[in-house]
Amino acid sequence: MNNTNTRFDYAAPFVSVADPLDGLIKVTDLDEPLRVDITQWDGARPGYFVQLMLDGNLIGAIRTFSENDRPGDVFSLEMDNGYLTDERAYTLGFRSTNHQSLLHDDSPVIPLIVDRTAPGAAMLAAMVFDNASCSDSVTGLIPGYAGMQTGDVIQSICNDIPGPTQLVVAENLTALPVEITFTREFLESLQTEKVKITYHVTDRAGNQSILARHVELNLPTHDSTLFLSRNSSANTRSIIQTKALDAPSIPVAQADGLIPVDALNSDIIIYFPVWLGAHLGIDTNQLMINGVLVGEPVTVPDEATEFSLTIPLATQLKEDGSYDIGYRATSVIGGTPNDSAITTIRIDRTAPGAAMLAALAFPQVNFGDRLIGRLPGYAGMQAGDLVQTICNGKDGPCCLIKTEHLTTPMEITFRSEFLQSLESDVVKITYQITDRAGNRSILAEAVDLTLQS
Repeated sequence: MNNTNTRFDYAAPFVSVADPLDGLIKVTDLDEPLRVDITQWDGARPGYFVQLMLDGNLIGAIRTFSENDRPGDVFSLEMDNGYLTDERAYTLGFRSTNHQSLLHDDSPVIPLIVDRTAPGAAMLAAMVFDNASCSDSVTGLIPGYAGMQTGDVIQSICNDIPGPTQLVVAENLTALPVEITFTREFLESLQTEKVKITYHVTDRAGNQSILARHVELNLPTHDSTLFLSRNSSANTRSIIQTKALDAPSIPVAQADGLIPVDALNSDIIIYFPVWLGAHLGIDTNQLMINGVLVGEPVTVPDEATEFSLTIPLATQLKEDGSYDIGYRATSVIGGTPNDSAITTIRIDRTAPGAAMLAALAFPQVNFGDRLIGRLPGYAGMQAGDLVQTICNGKDGPCCLIKTEHLTTPMEITFRSEFLQSLESDVVKITYQITDRAGNRSILAEAVDLTLQS
């Protein structure tokens, strides 16, 4: 450790809410203490202790290793958000200390950035329209503003209705102004002769600016090739038919739609967005599963941006498999139905390994500082499965199945320090699989290893 010739191979701490590229933390994540994950390194011993270091200063609680801690284990320390009150860049690491010699060593550090300043300062200039007369679209230019950075999101607001958005890219900081295009279809859907256009900016940290100064566009309603008559029910119907409806959201679903088995103990809640132009308190949504209408239509609530329904598991999602979840929106104007985009979910209640899991294979029992076991393939094997070994009833090394393990056997390393800590000449080794849905296999066939004393 420090002042010796030995340095351990530490991994830098990990903060999930920090941007992996530059460490920027969203302002909403600064309202609570931050969780810092640390991976235990080879060579750590019971009694060693670690403490976080912010800008080179020790902070927070001390965490002491026990006999149950093993290399590769991930543990968490909490950093009080009071340490991040200043708007600036920080460095975060940790210090490991030998409890006997008190020699210490410091880990690599990661950056953390705190930014609570909204872009645009006290005033945002109005959008500029060089030529508002065009057939298919009109383009507005965004002047540069205080604190402009790549990654800012510009949200236009048209007659108090959200319009097109645009992401600021590097070229917008030097050569090209940000352009926002308003299509004819969108402007027609506002059904007014004058459109008041403004915008606000949200930066990567989540700080939102004030509204920009607005500009008014006069729409030539007499030009039927550009704008629809406000009172034409036929034209209104055509707008409804072509309006894109966002897919519903299902919070319990993972990124690929997989529903954890723990979430299957009760009905699943889904959220419908309120679409642009919906008549609140009048228009209806109806759930669709695999293209089939389910249940009764539900009226869009007053003063809502989204609303929820539940999917009854016992009757609608009782079988394992994939389901396409959407909804049908029906407007009181013309009564024309419009189907949304879909969200695909997947239900898997089948535990991996089927009725039997083969024992680990140990090609060579004579070992120096480690013993390597090979994991046979098993029924339902998938990337993301977690393999937990159990040695004489105690948790041993655990490994995550990766794509390459579907074709090449996974190797699990048992270090001599761990095996010797079991204090037995015979070690009974088995394992258990937990898949991404949370289904857990039976215990695998055990293998007995005799250790040479």
